[in-house]
Amino acid sequence: MFEEEDRHNEEEDFEPSIQKYEQMLKSNERYFFDVEEMESIADYYLDSGALNKAIIALDFGLSLHPKSSDLLLRKAQLLASIGKLKAAHSLLDKVIALDGEMEDIYITRANLYSQEHNHVKAIEYFLKALELTEDYKEDILLDLAFEYENAEQYPSAIECLKRVLEENPENEAALYEISYCFGQLNQNEENISFLLTFIEENPYSFTAWYNLGNAYSALSMHEKAVHAYEYCTIIDDSFSSAYFNAANSYVSLKQFEKAIEMYKHTFDFETPQAVTHNYIGECYEKIEQYTKAEEHFRLALEIDNNHTDAWIGLAIAKDNLGFEKEAVGLIEQAISIEDNNADYWYIYAESLDKNNRIEEAKMAYEKTLELSPNNINAIIDISEFILTHDSLENAIAFLEEKINLQKEDSLLYRITALYLKNGKLIDAVSHLTMAYALAPEHVKLLLDYYPDALKFQEVSNIINNYQ
Repeated sequence: MFEEEDRHNEEEDFEPSIQKYEQMLKSNERYFFDVEEMESIADYYLDSGALNKAIIALDFGLSLHPKSSDLLLRKAQLLASIGKLKAAHSLLDKVIALDGEMEDIYITRANLYSQEHNHVKAIEYFLKALELTEDYKEDILLDLAFEYENAEQYPSAIECLKRVLEENPENEAALYEISYCFGQLNQNEENISFLLTFIEENPYSFTAWYNLGNAYSALSMHEKAVHAYEYCTIIDDSFSSAYFNAANSYVSLKQFEKAIEMYKHTFDFETPQAVTHNYIGECYEKIEQYTKAEEHFRLALEIDNNHTDAWIGLAIAKDNLGFEKEAVGLIEQAISIEDNNADYWYIYAESLDKNNRIEEAKMAYEKTLELSPNNINAIIDISEFILTHDSLENAIAFLEEKINLQKEDSLLYRITALYLKNGKLIDAVSHLTMAYALAPEHVKLLLDYYPDALKFQEVSNIINNYQ
């Protein structure tokens, strides 16, 4: 606030100079201004967004004071901000020739190298600036941390960010970045340890509690995540992201009513988003309140008519409400927007099958596997589709082809069931042996596919022998 007041006072102090300069331009004359006046005139144009006028002002100032390192540096910084990096480097060389190396030159040079993606040199110059500075240590450390991140040197970035937080525990950007770095290193436990220590000293940091919730979520520790998000909202009850993430954690805990409450709470503090209404619809779908689910899917589509998940959610809700034919059209709407989504084609195939549009369903299943060849659930459902609409032998042949490409336990249990159903015990035992060796804990799949499987002594023997 005080900086804004100071800047406002400076503008008032130099207002006569600005008026004098603009009068000079109109009259096409040449007046004298000192260096400080020219800097303020350039700043006035910068604040107004008139970059070209700011450069012209600096050029005029340099015509009056060609050896002014302040004006040369200001112009270099301005050129850097508009991407004229080579020219900015050249001006910095002139400043060095006049005054030698100094902190502002190091910082400007570092920013230039950063824009050039020369992170090693950027780090070098930020470190030089850090050695000289007393007043801007926090800002330089934060910039240095970003450079370390760009260079994927995350441990060094973390050390910088810790120093930032020592300088200023309220620096929210540093808290977000340090959690990001721990995440990039897959060190969520270390992040949690750091944040808990930080919170002991700064218990009212809602940003720390929020990042702690995110760290717990990353480790699927959803109850602790909810606890952290709740503390965050106690400190700042208008922080909508904490409600949103808490809702996601409640979804993971299958506490869908609580999730709905948290999602809706975000509407108190921000404009409703399509994704939020979509998630609320999915929660209502999970608790089989399909009319309410439909309502929120439609609200999502009112906000964003291209929100494909909402079209799919609406289709599922309509299907469960008994409007199977209408559901097909809704899925088609989603596919018309995103036609390379294997999940949508899978749902479309199932819906077409349910509506006895067999040939179209077959084509939709084929499209599903074209987009996602290793989709196990789709492969199993397609085998059931072939069994129902074609023949047992062709269903077995289809599965054998897929098993040759990937020996996955679900497929092996499924084909075992089909071989038993087809009376081919030797083939069934062969595939069951492979399936049980891969995942004995999934043997219940065989009984789901073929409840009479244990009536075969050979099947019982395999299971008993492994046990």
